[in-house]
Amino acid sequence: MKKSRNLDPTAAIIDSQSIKGTPESCLESGFDGGKPIKGRKRNILFDTMGCLIIVRVFAGNVFDGKAARQLITDLFSFLHTITKIWGDSGYSGPELSDWLWHPIRMPDRCH
Repeated sequence: MKKSRNLDPTAAIIDSQSIKGTPESCLESGFDGGKPIKGRKRNILFDTMGCLIIVRVFAGNVFDGKAARQLITDLFSFLHTITKIWGDSGYSGPELSDWLWHPIRMPDRCH
């Protein structure tokens, strides 16, 4: 690793993967309207080198922007160096962008 490279990531990529459900996952599954799959959806955040940072699993019908709010909140509970996150058009829309533009108030213990 280069000497000038920060050990903690400063940028990340967010994406989701739909997974077909099984009988065991029927309580928390849904139909992903963007893909012809009924099941669950993994929302993944990884750094620019491809290393996994965090993953959360939701029902397939949960909008990516809504899942991103939970993922990003969880991310900043343990990693504060990320300043940029790239995502595809599944993460566009006013619900997520309005939430991102409002300052997040962290408890004093997190500073």
